[in-house]
Amino acid sequence: MIIARFALLAHFVEGIIAACYAPAKNHQPIQYGVYTFLVGTIGLLELFENHSQIPDLSKKSESEP
Repeated sequence: MIIARFALLAHFVEGIIAACYAPAKNHQPIQYGVYTFLVGTIGLLELFENHSQIPDLSKKSESEP
């Protein structure tokens, strides 16, 4: 039981941290806080991930139809 309580507390704290930092990364605070609460540390890693190293493949070049 203690492990379950610790896990819930850890996820809750992660959700609060994500909700506080979400606006700085152009995310909605409540939505991202709940998402991080549900998935845990992975949500925080996604939030603080450096996206500048990933090329934007959604933009097509002008030579493509």
